[in-house]
Amino acid sequence: GAYVLVRPLGSGGMGSVFLALTRSGGKETICVVKRLTAETLSDPDRRKRFRREGEISRTFSFGGIARTLEAAEYNGEPYLAQEYIEGRTVAQLCAAAASVGKHLAPLMVAYIGEQVANALAYAHRLDIVHRDIAPSNVMIGFDGAVSLIDFGIARRSGDPSLTSTGDFVGRAAYSAPEVLAGDEADPRSDIYSLGVLLWELLGGRPRRFEELKSQPAPSSVV
Repeated sequence: GAYVLVRPLGSGGMGSVFLALTRSGGKETICVVKRLTAETLSDPDRRKRFRREGEISRTFSFGGIARTLEAAEYNGEPYLAQEYIEGRTVAQLCAAAASVGKHLAPLMVAYIGEQVANALAYAHRLDIVHRDIAPSNVMIGFDGAVSLIDFGIARRSGDPSLTSTGDFVGRAAYSAPEVLAGDEADPRSDIYSLGVLLWELLGGRPRRFEELKSQPAPSSVV
């Protein structure tokens, strides 16, 4: 359609993301185009989830959430066009730090946590739960701005479920125990996932649930 795919940026279970060019106001603009894989195009439930992502993403108008330019179809294939954030994911930053034997500085972790919390507070006010808070879904721009990305499995509280009863969607390592047990995710489970993310950034590795259970109660001293 109006987008020229330049190169792939990554892929996941549902789709692939491409760096793309589009023309607006007489000049070319860099953006990101997300499309379903050939395998998922024939899956009605995944197409519904992809359309839901587009509907949800277009409602956002917040600096800490990647902006969706368009959610449409071309020759029967749905796609999302979103702003391109020049930067790195938190996962990439952690990997770079680990490669030289370091962790992210605590002040930087606090800043990331604050910005992601602000983005979640905005989404929660719109009754939207992200459900996939993880290092690969937080971008740090080269200008220092933090953006929450990938609302692929997000849902509103009133939306019908697109998974079978008992099925789990998300990342077990970052999910709240009640969600893993089969309960519906809500804003509190997003906050739990953010806490797990911050634990990982400070500790330099993902936490294990057994570790949390064996840790003594936190100090009451402020």
